[in-house]
Amino acid sequence: MPTTRHRTSKQTPAATANAQRALDFVRKRSATATSWVELHNAFYGIGGKFIELFPSQTERAAFSQTQEFREISAIIQSFQTAGDASSAVGEASGKFVLRLPRSLHSALSAEAEAEGVSLNQLCLAKLAVQLRAMV
Repeated sequence: MPTTRHRTSKQTPAATANAQRALDFVRKRSATATSWVELHNAFYGIGGKFIELFPSQTERAAFSQTQEFREISAIIQSFQTAGDASSAVGEASGKFVLRLPRSLHSALSAEAEAEGVSLNQLCLAKLAVQLRAMV
């Protein structure tokens, strides 16, 4: 059974359109972003397009399997490897280490695997949803 380039068996036409909107957003922002942190936060951060376009776990998991997701990841990665200015003095790096109980780490890892997303992406989405509700 042939499939289109962007659609998996789990994606609806609306999900495919949202994946394209996400890619268009990242492409447009990449033209003006000064660092990978700025670009990453504009898409995945609090109030970012990611949660707006993919509010449910099912939608996020389906999106993570698309060509658009891979292209977005490559665009953000290209900013990281280009030696951007995100490490300037006084600017947040976007990274921190969090020590968790092994049981919590295991539960989060299992949830991320079930959703088909990375542990980082799952935790970021959980934080963004909670912080967005507070804003």
